[in-house]
Amino acid sequence: MEVMDAIVNNKEVDTKFMMYSAHDWTVATMQEFMKSVNSNFTVVPYAAQYTFELHSTNDCSSSDCYWLEIYNNGVIQEFSTDACANSTKCKYEEFLQNLLPSKGFIASTDDYVTDCATPYTPADFSVTWIERKMNG
Repeated sequence: MEVMDAIVNNKEVDTKFMMYSAHDWTVATMQEFMKSVNSNFTVVPYAAQYTFELHSTNDCSSSDCYWLEIYNNGVIQEFSTDACANSTKCKYEEFLQNLLPSKGFIASTDDYVTDCATPYTPADFSVTWIERKMNG
């Protein structure tokens, strides 16, 4: 998102392509999160992928002329016209609005930005496990 924001805000960006690798569970969560109307989310196929393409018109000078096309395994995703006025070309500002909690793509009232930024601290089960082994 930071790279897209920089491009839309006419900042100098060297990045032309970004790739992120994830497990099938993360891809399945992305499928659920995006809520496209033309995808089958029953099974995530091996080597599944999502592609987010940021497009603009040639004479683009504001965020109004940027849009995203989102592909799942090469198939362009369609969204309800409540989420994006054009079902396959979601304007950048529409896309950002749909990322807000309890709107569009996210069906949650949780503060996901804060939740995702909270460091994970695993429970320390090692002592308990050792004590159980020693005490029989």
